[in-house]
Amino acid sequence: VAYGLRGAGVGRQFKDADARGAHRTVVLGPDEVAEGVALMRSMDTGDEERVSLD
Repeated sequence: VAYGLRGAGVGRQFKDADARGAHRTVVLGPDEVAEGVALMRSMDTGDEERVSLD
């Protein structure tokens, strides 16, 4: 598990995750928190799925 709390943009963090060989990423930013979801992304296909935090 790795997570980015630094000021790097999401695109940069996706590149870092890909360089580390991550197969999936989870995005939990301010917009996602406001919606009550997490964004799960497959690094292999680029498919994204919103998953409820409930």
